[in-house]
Amino acid sequence: MNVVLILGSVRDTRIGGNVLLKVKSLIDIPYDIIVVDPLDYHLPLLNKRYFEMSNPEPVFNKLHKIFSEADGFILVTAEYNHGIPPAMKNMLDHFGTEFRHKACGIVSYSDGAIGGARATEQLRLVCSTLGMPPVGTSPAWGLAHKIDAPEGKSFHENFERQFKAFLKEFDWYINALTNHRKITS
Repeated sequence: MNVVLILGSVRDTRIGGNVLLKVKSLIDIPYDIIVVDPLDYHLPLLNKRYFEMSNPEPVFNKLHKIFSEADGFILVTAEYNHGIPPAMKNMLDHFGTEFRHKACGIVSYSDGAIGGARATEQLRLVCSTLGMPPVGTSPAWGLAHKIDAPEGKSFHENFERQFKAFLKEFDWYINALTNHRKITS
């Protein structure tokens, strides 16, 4: 199974890279994993979606190929002002059918106590509209910037516990949707 991990933040001070490394370390299912970091794909602000472009730039063709070949997606998102990071939203908005009928997991984090739960709720709406059903369990890592501090320890342990339950559910979704796409295509 091909799983694409999409990182949402491009801030210089982002902690998303550390969260992404933790997510990768907790995936104990032998997926083929590709990481899409918006820092590596300099997309302009949305003007035309991929299918509207008559001659897409190579960056769009590369992402189209990665997303089309994916069986599922795990979105690793920060929460900014109770919402989705602009880089995440911009990347998702450029594409559409590439996501259709593919499993989607949302992992959030923040430096606050609720770990990006509001961004998760917004992403659920976006992902549903794109046709990629988000799984019900969404691990949230609060105080993610304090992983080594005593006050951050319980948040980290809770995240690992949540992630194990999430991965089991995500794996069910990715297998069910992949198998159904095979028999209906």
